[in-house]
Amino acid sequence: MAQVLRQMENHHYQMVYIEEESIVIAASGYRVAEYLAWGKTFYVDDIITISSHRHLGCAPCLCNGS
Repeated sequence: MAQVLRQMENHHYQMVYIEEESIVIAASGYRVAEYLAWGKTFYVDDIITISSHRHLGCAPCLCNGS
């Protein structure tokens, strides 16, 4: 938890998740950054789904907000 909080504070790391019946079944960590060479970027650092729910297709929802 300390590492996540440090990344949030120092690197604008954000997390989103999908919850089903009060259980987090999938989560993603991302950053929005801006560079001279590439402009504004959306970078997904981490993405995870519990194995029993992988067939539901949670990853695309976490990455593009569908």
